[in-house]
Amino acid sequence: MKTTLLCLALAITMISFALQQSLASSPPAKKFHLEITFTGIKGLDHPLPLNVPDGKPATFQAGSEIPDDAGDLQYIFVGVEGKIRVHELSPDQWRVSISATQSDHADAIKDPSNILIPVSGIHCLRTIKPGETIDLDLGSGHKITFKISSTSKRN
Repeated sequence: MKTTLLCLALAITMISFALQQSLASSPPAKKFHLEITFTGIKGLDHPLPLNVPDGKPATFQAGSEIPDDAGDLQYIFVGVEGKIRVHELSPDQWRVSISATQSDHADAIKDPSNILIPVSGIHCLRTIKPGETIDLDLGSGHKITFKISSTSKRN
């Protein structure tokens, strides 16, 4: 009985050690660096940097908020916001998924008792090569450019 318990304890220790070694030696997840440039949007004259792990979503926002005082005070985001995911299909092919919406209240707040904020959006699913950029036209002279590069390499 003591021998069986000793063997069982030894086996559990060896499995635990092997699992720790396996987890420690797994390569780090690939990461991508994005520079998001907005054209035609006031106050956004510099690129927005963003780091994204492979296959994981990241969000971006550029704009402001206006108060929504219908009950508890909340805020409505106005500007450009979105979500992006980048996945490496192969070393020379990346799959990019982008959802972006644009809302503008410049002409909407003529009467504070009746605010209307138009919203438009775009979805993009594209396969690119490393170094390529993605240009999205949101309409009304507003554009977003995504420059994507790799920040880490798999071993």
